[in-house]
Amino acid sequence: MITIKVNLIFLFSHHVIEHVPDISEIFGVINGYLKSQSSQLHILPCGNKGSYEYEISILNKNGIDPKKENRFFYEEPGHLRRLTSDEFTAYEKKTGFDLKKEFYSNQEYGAINWITKSSPRFVKKLTDTNDALDNESLIKIKKLRKKLLPLTYLQFPYSKYLEIKNKWRKKISDIIKLVILFLPAMISKPFYSYWDRKAAEEWKKNKTQKNGSEMFLFFTR
Repeated sequence: MITIKVNLIFLFSHHVIEHVPDISEIFGVINGYLKSQSSQLHILPCGNKGSYEYEISILNKNGIDPKKENRFFYEEPGHLRRLTSDEFTAYEKKTGFDLKKEFYSNQEYGAINWITKSSPRFVKKLTDTNDALDNESLIKIKKLRKKLLPLTYLQFPYSKYLEIKNKWRKKISDIIKLVILFLPAMISKPFYSYWDRKAAEEWKKNKTQKNGSEMFLFFTR
């Protein structure tokens, strides 16, 4: 293991830890960058029980894979693990850091918000019934698809419009697409804004509840 001694008093990571191959090594590397009195803030996917995505995953036979450090079934291959907040804290304690503040997002409305702002293809993958755990799970997955897929279609025109609009460099074909999408996007926008608002309200009200699918962990020593 290589550690680098520098004089950082604060380190921040945003959706990094779930991608590193050796989870034990990375905490040693982090420690090598920090002073004896320092702090860290990490934002990453949360594996705590009870999140909206957790409850979907346990409906599938291979929904949470222990061989892949409890990665949820729908996650991309680059996501190598999904730690719980307790697991993350245990790694930090080995280098003398204590958890001082913890916040969580996407207990329900936040999860629905990001899921339905994805593509219909992703929602179909998320609610695929082929690997349902049992008949009861099959029924629940079907109900989820009936709920999530229409919400996705309602928001998709505005989601696509924003995706193209926010491109750094636009081609002529992008300009044409924006023109074509404009009216459907404006019809779609209120639905898009509604779920943004519901997610923001949930964050203000429930950010200390550990059953979120994203966690914000602040450590000091």
